Amino acid sequence: MTTTTSTPSGSDIDIASRGLVLIGASPISSFSGTTTESQVAQNLYEDIVRTALTQTRWRFASNITQLSRLTENPIDDDRYDAAYQIPQESIMIHGVTVNGNPIQYEIFTEKLFCNAGVNDKVIAEYTYRPDTTTFPPYFITALQFHLASVFAGAIAEDENKSALFEEKAQRQYLIARNVDAQQTTSERLRMDKFAKFRGNSRTLARRF
Repeated sequence: MTTTTSTPSGSDIDIASRGLVLIGASPISSFSGTTTESQVAQNLYEDIVRTALTQTRWRFASNITQLSRLTENPIDDDRYDAAYQIPQESIMIHGVTVNGNPIQYEIFTEKLFCNAGVNDKVIAEYTYRPDTTTFPPYFITALQFHLASVFAGAIAEDENKSALFEEKAQRQYLIARNVDAQQTTSERLRMDKFAKFRGNSRTLARRF
């Protein structure tokens, strides 16, 4: 007797196929097939993945790097001192710091404009599109429901089913965010700063 076991999704094809199966459609073996399922998945899959990745600051899809300062001066040099190259893999910048302090910035095309000195180390935290094999299970499950919602409208043309899976996707994304947030240490009070503040308070008290 032949037995089969369920295996985790390990590729884009696996994830897309399981989104299709959820709505009762046929799974695919490639994005280049001639079936309706393959054509729809080919045209929509990657956009949906990137949309899902930018819904929140997923730790598994976050990176941090020092930005490269460009030699050209910003056109609007009344507002900004410098221009920096945005990392090619970035799909969303979340924050920029200099010496650990957040600074204001604006993004135009593929450049980031801010006020920073030549010797400043400008650090950016951003979301990127990681390799699919590194997607955690909690994200994959939410993504499959998300895909099912889109596929239900595009293939099955069933708006009720689409709405059902959209609701499931949003619930699973909420669970995924909570799980993902556990991968970073909670920000705690800097005791050295607190001690410094106490010292300053005593000095002020003596003065008065």
